[in-house]
Amino acid sequence: MRASTAAAAKPVPARRNLSVFLRTWHKRAGLFAFAFMIWLGASGFLINQSAEWGYDTTRIDWPVITSLYGMRASPPREGFVAGDAWLARGGDDVFLNGTPIDYTVGDPVGMIASDASGQPLLYVATRESVLLLQQDGSVYDELSPPILPVREVRAIGTTGKGIVVQGAQDTLLSTDGGLRWTAVGDQEVQWSTASPLADSQRDVLAPYSMPSLPLERALLDLHSGQIFGDAGTWVVNIVGLMSIWLGISGLWMTLRLQRQQKRRAKA
Repeated sequence: MRASTAAAAKPVPARRNLSVFLRTWHKRAGLFAFAFMIWLGASGFLINQSAEWGYDTTRIDWPVITSLYGMRASPPREGFVAGDAWLARGGDDVFLNGTPIDYTVGDPVGMIASDASGQPLLYVATRESVLLLQQDGSVYDELSPPILPVREVRAIGTTGKGIVVQGAQDTLLSTDGGLRWTAVGDQEVQWSTASPLADSQRDVLAPYSMPSLPLERALLDLHSGQIFGDAGTWVVNIVGLMSIWLGISGLWMTLRLQRQQKRRAKA
């Protein structure tokens, strides 16, 4: 009789062991998922507010983030040289001798040095205009239509006595710094062309040539874990599975506790 009673009592500790197992792993899963669930909730909130808060148009160039995408600084390899001055675009700015020009400048198509206006100036040509710079990079003047009788500047050069601008149809010469223009005729023109930048010059532009990406994209990729590649995606998937485990185990323990309380109440 005692042996049969002991055998009948075995299922009771098995149920207790299952309960202990569920509580133990419920706690462990909860602790592991705690930090991730906070981040998923916070990032989800920020993504939902993206359009309202301008995250969809804001761009970031934080090295910590861009490095996760394999993005690196890409300073220009070519620029323009005139006398002792060199010009190149780095990021959103145009630099003269490594110093950003404090003026909105389009993509340069050439640069020459000339004293046709009566003083030594640098003439920086873009598609829309010709910018006159002093040697320290300060803006002296800007030539644009109708003073500049060219709708689209394709190249800039010099004859030694004046500046030459090439448009879609005409090639014009000015010997007074851009006030009056005439046909260049058969005069020999030294055109400004791009030339390779030295490594030291590229190093100067590197901090200004960091790639950028939309903040909203970074938030989406951080939320999904894709910013960390396959490993990050699997971590988020595991957190999702743990959330399912937490829900099921928590519901099971709650229902079991309710049954125990009802039994005790009846007793």
